[in-house]
Amino acid sequence: THHGISDAAFLRAMPNLSILQPADADELQEMFSLALAQGTPVAIRYAKADASPLPKRSPVVWGKAVVVRDGSRVSLWCSGRETASGLAVAELLRARGISAEVVNARFLKPFDADLLRDRARRGFLVVSIEDHVKQGGLASIVLETLSDFASVRTLAFGWDADRTIPHGDVKTLRREFGMTPDAIADSIAHALADGSAN
Repeated sequence: THHGISDAAFLRAMPNLSILQPADADELQEMFSLALAQGTPVAIRYAKADASPLPKRSPVVWGKAVVVRDGSRVSLWCSGRETASGLAVAELLRARGISAEVVNARFLKPFDADLLRDRARRGFLVVSIEDHVKQGGLASIVLETLSDFASVRTLAFGWDADRTIPHGDVKTLRREFGMTPDAIADSIAHALADGSAN
């Protein structure tokens, strides 16, 4: 589509295709090198807009997510440049007394299921944030991975596949569709307060 927010959903169905999503330019360079060394098809989803450099750097390890901010109550799983959004959300939550870690997913396929399941076992509220429709992307991966966890609580932030996203300024669209750090932090805080998270 004109916003590029639906591709992961159909790319995930392709056999033997890996899907990587860098959070900044440094990760993009590392992922190019890793992709070339794989010898199998690799898709790298990168934003057309500038991505803020991450304050905490660690080498990209194939199929592994990385925690870029520690926390104890909420686990924010972010794909690509939404890692910067996750860091902003975590800071807003900290101001409300809510401790949130930020996880840079890095890989949609293969996905770091072990780290996510660890967070579920530890009782985190698991939140996905992605610049993609919620259906078929990171939110779906989270739910699929945690399908055996009856008591896990989850929230998903992304674009709605059943609504047409009009052409427009990105900041304006994010405000309209509840994709700003402020809106996400508000939703998380309310879900924690009233127990409405899934």
